[in-house]
Amino acid sequence: MRFGWIRLQGLHIDGVRVGIYPHEKRADQSLIIDAALYCELGKAAKSEQIAHTIDYDRVAELIRTTARERYYPLVETLVDRLLTRILESFPAKRVSLEIQKPGALAPGSVSVAMERRR
Repeated sequence: MRFGWIRLQGLHIDGVRVGIYPHEKRADQSLIIDAALYCELGKAAKSEQIAHTIDYDRVAELIRTTARERYYPLVETLVDRLLTRILESFPAKRVSLEIQKPGALAPGSVSVAMERRR
């Protein structure tokens, strides 16, 4: 087996409600998400078939849908929910995720990162 990383970098998602402050609860926000999925890549490399790897379009769609599905008081809550959903939906052995919240600090941004393994 040959393992490696599939990385989604700089995934911009608009229309997210996240934060504890009144203005954050009322207005949609934009987030920037980086995800890395550690998985077996050797079979796909040989077969050249998408069925033998993780389809990053499907991962991105899952991230977008989950981020927009409800209000999240904390970025940590959203990161944890995304890790759970990704591991439930895809055959990754390990997933790391970082969410950046641009403009959370004026000036500047904040990010939260977590990693989970099977």
